[in-house]
Amino acid sequence: MQVETKNLIIFPLIALSIYLFFHTFTTTFPSLPTQGEQVWIEENITHTPAAPPKAPIVVDKPTPSPAGATLAIKNNNPANVKAPHDTYWEGQTGRDRHGHAVFTEREYGVRAAAIVLKVYARIHKIDTIAEIIDRFCDSGNEVKIRYARYVAAAIGVKPTTRINILDHLPSLLKSMIRWESGHDIPDRMVAGYSVASRSADE
Repeated sequence: MQVETKNLIIFPLIALSIYLFFHTFTTTFPSLPTQGEQVWIEENITHTPAAPPKAPIVVDKPTPSPAGATLAIKNNNPANVKAPHDTYWEGQTGRDRHGHAVFTEREYGVRAAAIVLKVYARIHKIDTIAEIIDRFCDSGNEVKIRYARYVAAAIGVKPTTRINILDHLPSLLKSMIRWESGHDIPDRMVAGYSVASRSADE
């Protein structure tokens, strides 16, 4: 009888001790950020948003375009830029089933592609066509090689030639868009990204 009484006292004390331990641990060490939050932190080093926006909605049926238009053109995303995880590109309305951003206007799609290339140059220090395509394209190695050769030929260099991406931005955009979408875009859509127009930095 005395043993049972001791057990009635000891077991609740053990349970209380376990509860206090885990309560203290979880309040002292908050949970790690999710993958999406970590991406946001890495891209915005100085702060994290108080309330990150919702993930883009999936758009399986983009706004209709003229007959024969590719998915990139239908999405107003001629370079097939991927949609971010936790935020939106300016002008983005959603994403398609492949993860490509869908834009309200084609100019927004071109702008997103230009920003991607600027990040490659300024943040990742990429300076060859081969490196650009290796990072931008998620196809197999053979496709990447053909893609890089196509873009390099369009601007008159070899895939491994070191270049300043910003100096060739309009030509890079036009050749990559031609490869990705199968269509040319008007020069006016890339004119603002030339060396003479640094206002394109947004």
